[in-house]
Amino acid sequence: MQNLGKYICAFGTITMFSNSALAEKSSGGFPQLDVSTYASQVFWLVIAFSSLYFLMSKKALPKVGEVLDRRQKSREDNLLSAEEDQAKMEEVKSLYEAKLTDAHNKSQELLAKTAKELSDIAHQKNEEFANDAKKRLKATDKKIEVAKDDALKEISDIAADIAVEAVKKIVSVKVTKTEAKKAVKAALKTG
Repeated sequence: MQNLGKYICAFGTITMFSNSALAEKSSGGFPQLDVSTYASQVFWLVIAFSSLYFLMSKKALPKVGEVLDRRQKSREDNLLSAEEDQAKMEEVKSLYEAKLTDAHNKSQELLAKTAKELSDIAHQKNEEFANDAKKRLKATDKKIEVAKDDALKEISDIAADIAVEAVKKIVSVKVTKTEAKKAVKAALKTG
């Protein structure tokens, strides 16, 4: 590399002196079209592009490469992080769905259990009501029988009294009340 620098300096010095000698000979016109200045222009072109290449390859391009590498690494890290977050989200979602299903099943079980308990309670209350109604019905039937018997007794007493009075008035025979009761009972039984 040091030899290259020496050659460039030597070439530059030679072209400078030769350009100044050729410039004295040339007549007017455009300097870029003057053949005598081509060597100097080529020299400075090589110097400019060499220094630009050196600056770009040693300074600017490595920094751009670093930035691109950092961007690539950041992108890969973000994608990896997104994949991890996606996996965590899927895990949380499946856990949530499992809990939701479990809660739904428990609520269905509780609902069925409560419905059965209420059905049992309703059945028990219906049985109690039916038993109570049967007892009341029996008690009412007994009261009706007692009232019927009392009414029949009274009717037989009244019928016996009427029969005694009727026989006394129609036939003029004296019948006792007990005989009249027996006759009324016999008539009631035969119907």
